[in-house]
Amino acid sequence: SITLPVRVSGRMHGALMVYGRRPGEFGRLAQVMLEGLAADLGYGLERLADARRRLEAEQQFGLLAENITDVVFSLGENMVCQWVSPSSAAVLGWRQEQLVGSSGADFLHPDDVAAVAAAIEASPRGKALMMRVRFRRPDGSYPWTSAAGRAIRDPDGSLLSRVVSLRDITSEVRAEEALAHSEALYRLLVENSVDVV
Repeated sequence: SITLPVRVSGRMHGALMVYGRRPGEFGRLAQVMLEGLAADLGYGLERLADARRRLEAEQQFGLLAENITDVVFSLGENMVCQWVSPSSAAVLGWRQEQLVGSSGADFLHPDDVAAVAAAIEASPRGKALMMRVRFRRPDGSYPWTSAAGRAIRDPDGSLLSRVVSLRDITSEVRAEEALAHSEALYRLLVENSVDVV
């Protein structure tokens, strides 16, 4: 019989035990072949563990992507959408397949396109960019969104993608506008009132 270690990532994981009918049955060639088999088993177990970890990571990512309330985009060259989270349907009214392959600029309010391009150009490398933009819905409306983005680059500095998250802030913007209007009316009232003593 022969017992050989099965190693995974350099650590002992188990043993390959092969029994012969009589002592000394395994010659040097058989031993080398069984050592190769033990190494192959370790390699296979390592690949299975890697695949399991990848699957778990993908499942966690999928769970996260399906349950976030922000819309997350991965944009490539010319702001072309490479991937978008499933929340795009609930937040923006667009299904993933309607956005992937389209330019993000096609969905921005025309008055925001130049400002977004200028902000991207002016943003320091590696720094997050945050701004308010209006994003077109299928019905033609443009709700206000808070956009946060960051360029993802390879070690040479070449752009791989831009990751952008959007959150609908229309109600916040409307509240700010209502407050500004109320303050303007109050100032007008104060400026035009006659002091009575």
